[in-house]
Amino acid sequence: MELGPIVLRTLRRVLGASHPDLEDLLQDTLIGVLDGLRTFKGESSVRHYARRVATLRALETIRNTRTQHRKLEELGFEKAVPDDTSNPRLAFVTKRREQLLHELLSSLSPAHAETLVLQAVLGHSVAETAEIVGVPVNTVRGRLQTAKQTLREKILETPELSELLEFDDHDHSR
Repeated sequence: MELGPIVLRTLRRVLGASHPDLEDLLQDTLIGVLDGLRTFKGESSVRHYARRVATLRALETIRNTRTQHRKLEELGFEKAVPDDTSNPRLAFVTKRREQLLHELLSSLSPAHAETLVLQAVLGHSVAETAEIVGVPVNTVRGRLQTAKQTLREKILETPELSELLEFDDHDHSR
């Protein structure tokens, strides 16, 4: 069974296909999967296990990136604006949406973020998510409810989030 494509697909869905460290993260994640197989209890499929390791690795990367950005801002470095001469506004909005999504995910507890990513980003059912994470289905439902409520509150509290999330791709002609 080839796990590379499964892990790569998971990393791309969580981090974005253009993440600069995607190949390194793929290798690190596969090593993590191999290392973890010694203690793997077989409570889920190896594919689900690999997806979970990839999800956790991606969430860790998001948190680390957010911390690095915060430190750079404290030192006075400006945020870089994406360079896309074909449509700079659309490129900026797309990049900013991605940054905000990462900030939102990193504001959740690791358990809530993992559950939300497995279900909403990777498309696993509640039952599959419960199997992957190794918790009861009702725990997954509770985590999803809490994560979604937390995100709703953050979006409503932050005007920039509301504006960017409402930006429609056909608005890019402005």
